[in-house]
Amino acid sequence: ERAKGVKRISEKDLLDLRLKCMDPPDSWKSAEEGDLPIWRWVDNERKDEIKTKVEAPRMGGDAAPTRRKSNHKDTAPPLEECAPIQKNEETRWKAKVMGAEEDEESDDVILKRALVCLNKLTLTKFEVVSDSFINAGIGRNRKCLSEAISLIVKKAQGEPHFAAMYANLCLKLAITPMAAIGEEAESKKGKMFKTLLLERCQAEFEQDTGERILAATKDLEDPAEKEYHASIIKKNYLGHMQFIGELYKGDLLSIKTMLFCLPILLGDDEDNTADVDEEKIECFTKLMTTVGARLEDHSEYFKRGGKPDRALTLAKCWTRVEGIAKKKDGYPVVSTRLRFMLQDLIDMKNKGWEARRKVETAKTLSQIHKEAAREESKMKRSSSNNTLRRSGSSNSLRRSGSSNSLRGMNRNNSKLSRSVSAGPTVDEDGFITAPAKNSIRRSYSDSKFSKADNASLEPSKPSKFAALQDIDEGPKKVIVPDKIPTEKDIEKSIQNILKEYFVGGDSDDAVLSVKELIGDGDGVVERTSAVLSGGCLLVMEAKQAEVDKFISIITRCIDEDVVAKDRVLAGLQRPLDVVSDIAVDAPFATSHLAQVVATCIKIVSIPFDFFLNTPEWFLTEGNAAKFGTMVLKILGDEAIANQENIRVIEKLMTPQDKERYETVIELMAAC
Repeated sequence: ERAKGVKRISEKDLLDLRLKCMDPPDSWKSAEEGDLPIWRWVDNERKDEIKTKVEAPRMGGDAAPTRRKSNHKDTAPPLEECAPIQKNEETRWKAKVMGAEEDEESDDVILKRALVCLNKLTLTKFEVVSDSFINAGIGRNRKCLSEAISLIVKKAQGEPHFAAMYANLCLKLAITPMAAIGEEAESKKGKMFKTLLLERCQAEFEQDTGERILAATKDLEDPAEKEYHASIIKKNYLGHMQFIGELYKGDLLSIKTMLFCLPILLGDDEDNTADVDEEKIECFTKLMTTVGARLEDHSEYFKRGGKPDRALTLAKCWTRVEGIAKKKDGYPVVSTRLRFMLQDLIDMKNKGWEARRKVETAKTLSQIHKEAAREESKMKRSSSNNTLRRSGSSNSLRRSGSSNSLRGMNRNNSKLSRSVSAGPTVDEDGFITAPAKNSIRRSYSDSKFSKADNASLEPSKPSKFAALQDIDEGPKKVIVPDKIPTEKDIEKSIQNILKEYFVGGDSDDAVLSVKELIGDGDGVVERTSAVLSGGCLLVMEAKQAEVDKFISIITRCIDEDVVAKDRVLAGLQRPLDVVSDIAVDAPFATSHLAQVVATCIKIVSIPFDFFLNTPEWFLTEGNAAKFGTMVLKILGDEAIANQENIRVIEKLMTPQDKERYETVIELMAAC
């Protein structure tokens, strides 16, 4: 120990030290002469700290934590009072290319900076990020601008759901003068950009996908990798078609360019039987889906102006599309998948370019939040409706006295009354005979009979041998009523009646069937409402011809008092409540229901302000103002000129409608 200059402490001394906290062991106090000096760290507050920790409750191990009521108060201010964090341009992190000095900038640095901006571009931050992209210096010379356009085209090809956003970026670049390339004058603004954009899009359009796939996969041996790269190239080419369509919709490409591209994709040549490239036909359907409506309008406009060549070129394309889709003689044969794709395109054109399925597009954060809130509200509404159906109501069809066989309602009602009045029976020995389990008398429980009732059921002269006297008698017959129809049963029945009528049935038979379905007696109000709502739900997803037939049947039923006028309004409530949901899959559902509602208003003289008392979901999320405007237009000029009706439309307008349209006149012009 002396040689090393170390004082060794025994285990006993260490334990003694721990037990006495900071007091030194006894052996240290009596140090002999010649021993090494003992150094100790003395802290007068250490004992108090150790004592506090020992007395504190244990938070782990085999001891459970002591639960105390927390007195913590949130001192943070409310969220609406908080200001957004201010950007500090000096301290915040920046990419190296974003902080380069102007003297050191090269074309590569500028393009890297532009690519950083493109990677950050979203619909929510479009204005800010697009300004940064323009101010990155891409307009310093023709070469740099051309490379920036290539970046935009590549991004648009790889992200087709953002094609409209990248087309808007190109439109913003086209209207921004770039002094570095000689566009100071207003007349020259955007000319070079449009020229370079057209050249780049044409180069991508003319490239052969097969050659690009061979070039990309020539050094690859794994079939999976080859297939992966091939799928990427095909996807990018399809994305390029959608990007071209969005550029045309933004007036950056002309109709002449479109009519040059479409026949090439369709393989339109003199020999109609020649083989066609199926991938290009798929690109044709993609491009036509994007620009079809606008292209039809433009060609019709030029045709009225004395220039029919554009309309003729487009008509020639449609003739070829129909020939391929329907496998006509003299046209090339393609796969079944492509034929169905072309047939869907034809159906879309015939329906006014309304897509059969809702196309998912990029959305801003506010739009996503609104959709989430709408879905949450819809779920709450659905759960509340289910609760009401389970709990039932006094007016429910389930509690009505109507029978399922409506043709023999009076007969069944008489049977039902006899069955209800039968009640429990008592024999001479005092035994009570319970009704059959399937009988409606099952609802009478023993608790509903008081002692006085039981006393009245006692026999006047009981006999122990009465059971033997009646042993030959069989069990009494119990009349079981028919199943009571529910609202869904009524709706299904009226829809079957209407479907039979739509395929060539007689209107007299249809009216008679409706009369028998509604019947009379208890529950007639609910049955009438179910008949109207079921018919409306059917025709909302039907064709216009079937809507006209349904309106004629309803008109006859109301005129002949088959449907009471005071019950029409109740039958329109459920269709109005769900029309916005049905319109997602059936685009013409709103206009079809508007025709039915307008007809009911004319015949029954329903006041127009009944819209103010329609279901809450229709008023908040169902575009009630637009729907009311459609009904007014169907009713005619007299209804539109009525100021009371205009005031009703004003009350139906939501805050979103008022932000978009300042007056009802603007709303009516947009509908």
